Amino acid sequence: MRILRKIIDISLPFAGVAAVLGAVLFMREDLRMQIVVVGLGMLLIEVGVWKGAHRLLPSDRKYLALRTEGDLFIKLLRQLNAAALALREHDSPERRQAFEEVRDAMGQTVDRMAHVAGKTDAELASERAVSAPA
Repeated sequence: MRILRKIIDISLPFAGVAAVLGAVLFMREDLRMQIVVVGLGMLLIEVGVWKGAHRLLPSDRKYLALRTEGDLFIKLLRQLNAAALALREHDSPERRQAFEEVRDAMGQTVDRMAHVAGKTDAELASERAVSAPA
């Protein structure tokens, strides 16, 4: 599925450019048809540029929990930088506490990443089912 996505991502913009150029160069008699083909070509270019195939084809990702934790870590990284800049601007107990809270949250996220690494969502769900009281 990944190869198909890659092929579609590469070929859609080229097909769009070919449609636009073909309409402009070879369809000089029928203006309405030329406009329709140029519009479709532009649509193909946009769908290719914005990776429209990713929304149409199912995802083959297996480790979604790890991906979620990674995304959260990146958000926390941005928050840590903002907190560090605020602390640098004016060192106060509130700003130091905000910095430490973000740093602690990052540590918790790293711990969760270590727990979910290499495990599919189905494996994590079965772990929760086993650990949940009956």
